[in-house]
Amino acid sequence: MTTPKQWLKKPKVTLVALGDISTDTSTFQFRDEDLFEPHAEELRSHLRPGEPLDAMTLWRNPETSALVVIDGHHRLEAYRRFGWRGKVPAQVYSCSLSEARKLALEENAKTRLPMTPQERKNAAWRFVCTCDGKGLVYSKSEIVALRLAGDGTIAKMRRTRLQLIEAEETLPDTWLEAVELLKGLVRTDKDWDADEWVQARAAAFDSVAGKSIGDEFQKCGDAAAMVIDKRAGRQGQRRMLEHWGGAVVSGDAEAMLTLAALMAENLTPAQLKQVVEMAQTQTELSI
Repeated sequence: MTTPKQWLKKPKVTLVALGDISTDTSTFQFRDEDLFEPHAEELRSHLRPGEPLDAMTLWRNPETSALVVIDGHHRLEAYRRFGWRGKVPAQVYSCSLSEARKLALEENAKTRLPMTPQERKNAAWRFVCTCDGKGLVYSKSEIVALRLAGDGTIAKMRRTRLQLIEAEETLPDTWLEAVELLKGLVRTDKDWDADEWVQARAAAFDSVAGKSIGDEFQKCGDAAAMVIDKRAGRQGQRRMLEHWGGAVVSGDAEAMLTLAALMAENLTPAQLKQVVEMAQTQTELSI
């Protein structure tokens, strides 16, 4: 694989005024979230006056001469939060926009904050959809060489793009949205699989937030539960209860005992009686 750094001359590290640095996350950020809060805060905590972080990677826009962050969004945010005075180290690349995009992807994919599988597919989709006045900017072989997805997936993305354009649809920002949009155009009741769709949504969400949720439950389950409860809202809370309740009644003895223990610990006898009566009423209505 020929990486951008093999055909771009690596610039020397220079000092740049913090106020001269701008961002364009829609072009140079390939993660689902522009900023991962814990990472930015961790970098800020390591800063000391006169001791900057590693050099950022910047691109000098040939049309405007603006310095744009290719890699270092979290470092830039850390400097700003710290109230950094003076200049910061950076490598400034002078190249075309298409070259800068590939360089940004290479930097985003480094193992210090790895891209999730979903982020890699979304990045591939963005490269597939990138056009200029002459047409597509990147060939299929160029995108495959970036190792964001396999040859077959890239081919499917290119076909999906053409089908959506033919249907006069606006191209979505993410690959999952593109797949769902295309399904909506060609779907019939016969070939629609609700379970498969839910599983796909769950897999996409898990790739984005699953690890963070799991880690927080390990560190402080109460805190994780509070956040989920807050974000879910009343409808979400009900769906969670229905989902967990389904697991309980399906024969999971441990889950059933946990639920019984929680009810006994947190409800008064009168409240327990009310729950039983409500359950009986619901059962009668279902029958």
